[in-house]
Amino acid sequence: SGTDFKLLTILPEYRQYYDWIIPGNTLMTVPRGYGEYQLKNVYSLGQLDKKGGQLLSQTIQNGLAIPVSGWQINQAANLSWWDKLRLKWVLIFNRKTTKIDLRQVALEAMTLSDGTQVYQVNQNLLDETVNRFLFDETMIKEGISLAVINASGIEGEAKTVARLVANLGGDVRMIGNKQVQAQSEILVAKQNLKTSYTVKRLSQALKIDQIKVGIETDLRAEVAVVIARDYTQVY
Repeated sequence: SGTDFKLLTILPEYRQYYDWIIPGNTLMTVPRGYGEYQLKNVYSLGQLDKKGGQLLSQTIQNGLAIPVSGWQINQAANLSWWDKLRLKWVLIFNRKTTKIDLRQVALEAMTLSDGTQVYQVNQNLLDETVNRFLFDETMIKEGISLAVINASGIEGEAKTVARLVANLGGDVRMIGNKQVQAQSEILVAKQNLKTSYTVKRLSQALKIDQIKVGIETDLRAEVAVVIARDYTQVY
C-alpha cells in the first residue's frame, strides 16, 4: 500500500500536538497541473524539477486543508535547526500528542481498474475532522469577517485556501477573483487589524508577510487574503 506519511501539527499556545497519519496510497490532486497521483509518488514527481519536497508539501496542504510549514524526506528537508529541535522535543519528550489515522476517519478504500488498492479522500469527513481538532477559539472570539481572493491565475486557488482558513476557524464571507499579481498580501480595513490574532495566524499559516491597510468595500469583509502567483512557490 506504500509508506505512511506523517504530518505533525504543533499548537504551542494551546499545548496541543496532532500527528496526522496519511497512507502513501492515498489519491490526491497534485497542484501545478499534474493531476491526480498516489501521495507516495508525489515527491519523485516533483524531483523532476528538483522541487520534490515543495510539491509534496503543497499537495498535502491543499488536500488536507492543514497548514504545512516544513518537510523532511529521509535526509532531505527544508527545516531550520530550531524546527528540528522542536520536532525532536515533541517526538521524544511530549506524551500528549494526539494521533489521527485518516484511514479511520476520512478515507474510503477503493480499487482502480488495474487492481491497485488505494484510498480516496472524503472531503466532507476530512474537513469535519480537521475542523474539530484545529478550530481556533481565539479566531472565533475575534469574529473578524474574511474574504479570500484569487490573484494567482490558477483556477480554484481561492476555494482551496478558503477551506484551510475555515478549518482554522476563520469566518470566510466571500471568495472571489481579481487581476493576476505577483505577490500575495493580506489587506485590512483598519490599522488596528494588522496586529489582530486572526491576521497574525493567517500570515503564519499561509506564509504571507505583506500586510497592508486598504480593502475594497465591495468585498464585504474586514480582512482580505489575496493569493497571488508567489503562493504556489513558498513551500
